[in-house]
Amino acid sequence: YSDELPEELVNSIHIKREELSIEDVDKIIVDYFRQNRCEALKKMVKRWETLDYFHCRERIFHEALVNHSRKYYNSSVTLLTIHTEGIITDFVRTNLKNPRFKVQKAIEDIKIELNEKEDVSIYEFEVYSDVIERIEEAFNENFNHADPDTASNKSRHKIAHGHAYEIENEVNSLKRFLYLNEIHCLFSRLSNLE
Repeated sequence: YSDELPEELVNSIHIKREELSIEDVDKIIVDYFRQNRCEALKKMVKRWETLDYFHCRERIFHEALVNHSRKYYNSSVTLLTIHTEGIITDFVRTNLKNPRFKVQKAIEDIKIELNEKEDVSIYEFEVYSDVIERIEEAFNENFNHADPDTASNKSRHKIAHGHAYEIENEVNSLKRFLYLNEIHCLFSRLSNLE
């Protein structure tokens, strides 16, 4: 559902939806973002500079891009997962004037703000709500220090506490970039910058 995908590509996937598996769709999207040395991904990340809480992390995103393009997905996933939290709490602190230490409280504030925004279309609301839900899952997944392997590798806590050491893949790395892009779109919208 990313706006970053060309309409022709989305239409092609939609037309073939009955015959394509999830893995097929992942491959099509990964191949698109891999083209021309990740040109589309680089352009997308460059646009993030319009918001201060993204701009201050420009070097981090550059490192994540370099690692992603060189197929070092564990490092790109780790960087992007950790900084998603910082971006969310920075937005709530600076735009909503409500400093939050816990990201869960910050996400609740964002949900309230999104619900109160009258000029958000139903489609936008669904997309943003889905992205927020996926991020919440990563932040809320039960993590037990006594048995860290019970948590999935999507768990923010497992990643941040250094227990996600299984090999990551390009799909998961790209998803982190695309989630952050949707967060950028949401925060631009909530800041009335779109």
